[in-house]
Amino acid sequence: MGTMLIPLLAGGLLLGSQAQDQQKDARALLKQAIEAHSETYQGKRLASQSKMAGKFEDALLKSTIYRQPSGPLKTVGTVVLKDKELSLTSVYNGIKGWVKIAAGDNVFVQEFQPTDYEDAHESAYLDRIGFMVDLLKDPAFVLSFLGKDRFADREVLGVLVTSKGHPDVRVYFDKTTNLMAGMRYKKMDRKAGKEVVREVVFSDYRDLGLSASDRDSLKRAAVALDGAAARAYLRKLIPTKAEQEALLDWIAKLGNPAFNVRERATEQLKKGGVQAIPYLRQAAKNPDKEVVRRAELCLQTMETEGTHQVVGAAIRLIGYARPPGAVEGLLDYLPHAQEEKVAWEVKAVLAHLAQDGGKPPPILVQALQAKEDWLRNTAAAVLGRDSGTYLNKPGRPIFLSRSKYPARTTHYDDGKLVGEEQTLELRYFNRFDDAMFSEPK
Repeated sequence: MGTMLIPLLAGGLLLGSQAQDQQKDARALLKQAIEAHSETYQGKRLASQSKMAGKFEDALLKSTIYRQPSGPLKTVGTVVLKDKELSLTSVYNGIKGWVKIAAGDNVFVQEFQPTDYEDAHESAYLDRIGFMVDLLKDPAFVLSFLGKDRFADREVLGVLVTSKGHPDVRVYFDKTTNLMAGMRYKKMDRKAGKEVVREVVFSDYRDLGLSASDRDSLKRAAVALDGAAARAYLRKLIPTKAEQEALLDWIAKLGNPAFNVRERATEQLKKGGVQAIPYLRQAAKNPDKEVVRRAELCLQTMETEGTHQVVGAAIRLIGYARPPGAVEGLLDYLPHAQEEKVAWEVKAVLAHLAQDGGKPPPILVQALQAKEDWLRNTAAAVLGRDSGTYLNKPGRPIFLSRSKYPARTTHYDDGKLVGEEQTLELRYFNRFDDAMFSEPK
């Protein structure tokens, strides 16, 4: 009996040792993959907003997806099915979910069905796997290294992820780049009434950065798509003392008794572009109705010409590119920001730059002792010296310039193509307001 037990014990020890080695190799591969995807996966999870377009079976989809770091998910978009277009809003707050469907004047909202909850739980689980950091931190995930394989016509290295109550998921990474190539797992095809093998393939990896609309805005304004050019553009928007005096003079003439003087002042202010916007916004609060009318006319013209979009795009480009002197340039421009949402974007870039590299820029630290209230308050906000009030506000953009994402996702069931999605735009935020994930009205 004892002699029979010895090989059994030896075999058990050997299996245990192999399992530990597989776990170790799997963790090593995941760490390499996290490094390849870069900033996106460093530290805590972030909220994301992605604009998508694609086709799933016979339906054409176009949507914006909002993901909260803690799991809630909201999708807003349109579905075209058999030449009929439906507006669709789906919300899952982690506990309850709802679907709102609108077709013409017909609108209805209903709570998730049991199968909807199953899909939501599966999606949340796969999202955690895709984040990868959770796989290393949460002991509920058991990892095994699968070694070399082929997936989607690529040489890959695989990791098996198991967790109680969830399907086993094989995650594959490109052998050359370490970027995630896709996943394979079993799921129920309710339409066919059978279990299928789902393969999700990630491809067309791109660097995270400006959206297509931002790039187009900058090109139309003849601003090169690099950080130095964006900083130079903002510098031009800061009026000199003489330019400020001229703008104030033209603003005063908006209420001049002479019609031709008012007309000339209006035209000059339109030519003033972004520099004139703060002065025009102040003039729009004037008790003189004629001043208000003309100020609003100038602002409407600038809105039509897309002036606001160019400024916002330039600020975001600085956030992604981080050119030398970015902090100084943004602080110089901030008091001249034409509206609150532009100032909010400037502060968001400053907050991100304050954390870049682990040490805050000296100029921001010095600004805590500045004479100007706005400068002291800005520095305190972006450095978290206001008890975290600003940094914890929902909706703060995060600019991850050294990160990659798959622009194309393709789905196969038992080898048959069932859907394809294109990520048109991707942005990250600290988090969204929880009210966004309440029952749609």
